[in-house]
Amino acid sequence: MYIFKLANAAGSKITVTSTATSLYDLLDTAASTTNDLAGDLNAVDLVVEDGDVRMLMDGNTPTAANGILLSSGVVYSFRGVPLTKMKLIRTVADVAISVQIGRSEKGEGSSAAAYAVTLEAGSVTIGDVGVNDIGGMDVPTDDANMPASPKFFSIGGEYRATETTYTDGDATVLQTDINGYVKGVDKAYDSSTQSNKSAEVNPLNQAYVGETLAAITNGADGTYYYYVDMSGSKNLGLQMILSGGSGTCTVTAEGTLQDDGTAAAGCVYTDVTAGLFGVASTTASDIWLADTDIAFKYIRLKVVAATGAADDADWTLYSKKLY
Repeated sequence: MYIFKLANAAGSKITVTSTATSLYDLLDTAASTTNDLAGDLNAVDLVVEDGDVRMLMDGNTPTAANGILLSSGVVYSFRGVPLTKMKLIRTVADVAISVQIGRSEKGEGSSAAAYAVTLEAGSVTIGDVGVNDIGGMDVPTDDANMPASPKFFSIGGEYRATETTYTDGDATVLQTDINGYVKGVDKAYDSSTQSNKSAEVNPLNQAYVGETLAAITNGADGTYYYYVDMSGSKNLGLQMILSGGSGTCTVTAEGTLQDDGTAAAGCVYTDVTAGLFGVASTTASDIWLADTDIAFKYIRLKVVAATGAADDADWTLYSKKLY
């Protein structure tokens, strides 16, 4: 295009309003003077800067809804056209358009191309941006079917030699080690040893159950049974505090392996006092400790009070089971 010189620089930037106006009149208004425009001008470059406009150059008058749409951010080059008939109107708000006119060169054709927008440094406000697809693939929504070969935005982290301490409500970022591996730090992480702390809940070395099996004062003469359920335990300690009163109070231990759902009192027992505790029985206060692992289902303590009907025997029995 052979460029035609306008009256001044201001004339190269027109403002398209809500009134359909000819290109030549818009050029005169912008220059604040009448441009001496030759009658054979037939080429124009339009840089639509900040809004959409509509244009016609067939003698009809465009409206905000009708006419050729010239979109914001696009450079239009028209060649071999009747500029004297070109009229423009905005679609919404006033639009600035940079213009240069002239004569077409041989072989030139009309064209349109979007131009790149460079944001200046400083605070730039951009309205809501919706991401509907990535690389031409729809972005899946929560609980919807995932495409077979989904595309994702790259999400990176930051290498930090020392973990950052945050306060409530702070935004956080993915943190990596020096090799770029994401740090999977949980609440149990100990930065001093760079390891996760662990602890047992009810550790086995502290798993025990202590019971008071009996606390009888002036018990009537008779035979009494007290049961220790050894399920889940393999060590046992017993303490007997005995007083025979006018006669004797004798304690022996019996065991059963019967583990078929029968209640403790209904199982078949065998005397295991000597085998477990090294004595046949006791009539005095004593502590028994089993020196081997106990595989019994139940241990039964048998107490026989024999005072010649005085009924003044006392016995207290304690047990402690350990895993």
